[in-house]
Amino acid sequence: MKTIVCMLLAFVTTVIITAIRPVFAQTLDEYIQQEKLVLEMGISTDEPFVVKQGIHIWVDVGFYHLFARGTKVKIVNAADVVVIPASEFATNYSKTIKGETWSVQRWSYTIYASEAGILELPPIEVFVSLKGQNDTAVEGNLQLVAKPLDIVEPESTPSVDQWVAAPEYSVEQSWQGEKEVYQAGDALIRTIKQRVADTPAMMLIPPLTAEIDGLALYKEQPRLEDRRNRGDLVGYRTDRFIYTIEKDGKYELTSYTFYWWDSKQQSFKSIELESFTLNASGSLRRATPAQQDSSLLKNKVLWALLLLIFLALIAALSVKRRMPAKNKSQAIEIEKLFLKQIRMQQYSAALSTLYRVLQQTKGVYSIEDALNTEDALSTLHLLKACALRKECKSDVSYEQAKQLLRALRIGKAVVWPWQKRINLLLNPASQ
Repeated sequence: MKTIVCMLLAFVTTVIITAIRPVFAQTLDEYIQQEKLVLEMGISTDEPFVVKQGIHIWVDVGFYHLFARGTKVKIVNAADVVVIPASEFATNYSKTIKGETWSVQRWSYTIYASEAGILELPPIEVFVSLKGQNDTAVEGNLQLVAKPLDIVEPESTPSVDQWVAAPEYSVEQSWQGEKEVYQAGDALIRTIKQRVADTPAMMLIPPLTAEIDGLALYKEQPRLEDRRNRGDLVGYRTDRFIYTIEKDGKYELTSYTFYWWDSKQQSFKSIELESFTLNASGSLRRATPAQQDSSLLKNKVLWALLLLIFLALIAALSVKRRMPAKNKSQAIEIEKLFLKQIRMQQYSAALSTLYRVLQQTKGVYSIEDALNTEDALSTLHLLKACALRKECKSDVSYEQAKQLLRALRIGKAVVWPWQKRINLLLNPASQ
């Protein structure tokens, strides 16, 4: 009797071991036929799928055993379609299928279609590497047929070409160098910042600017940045425009209207940026030596009195402030650009770049007040005259430009440790 029981136990044990032992195949197709390897595609974005809206798709590769080198999924860009991967790596998880614990790797992508109609993506290329018998790898390339997507135009589409589709979108603008009356040589900087959720920065709208007679326009390269937070994409675009006044007049810098499709509320919205009216009159201002001497004397007396009264407090609280390494590197690059433009006699562009140099300096002075030597002031006025094509008696030399930069570096305001530094004014006050 004991012998029969032992034989039955041995038989049952053999059956169980055989049932749980991995069944190895020689090729990926064999695993698929045995239903041990599964490729799936899904869409996590709700319909309707709108033009320019992000459509989130995922591709799962599931295997009943273990992966060797893992998987790699590639979605080929089609015409009028942008494909953005959510990450360079797959997300790993496990799930139970018919009582077995499967290993799954998920690849996520976002698709942006620029045209309405039936979108048929090319077959999705999938590389799979599985752990086979004796730890050998069974691997190869497979194809997954993508599901056709019906892309539609949103309702009440505005009669404009440029707009974005997103759950969140914002635009703001700021001005630097504002004043009531401008003079030839003054500058005004306009900065426009866009932020969009679930959309890359490259799809944001570039503000269109037109040349205005009497204003020199310098457009900086737009700054595009994509950020991800736990898989959520946010795109940022920053555009900066520097307007330099060349002659007297009244100018209006255009307003902007940005349109976007709110995918949450399923409606079109718009954001308005106000225009700016600029009045320019008067000739170039020159700071006289008498004004400089008077200002210098007042500053010396004031600082002497404050030094006597607060000497102990200064010793305890003074902190040496350093320019961050990133800002310092940026300032050096801007100064190099300024010197290059001087060498090439591109005086209008050099004058615009000079205002960018001033942004790296801290203080409470105007541009003329920041220059503490008569030679530097003369170079500045010569540069303005050449840039504006007024009384340009001679070219601005490379050495004069370097001297001007040195004077601007020296001309920084000294402040108490508890005082807040103020950006150097772009434009001198009218006198």
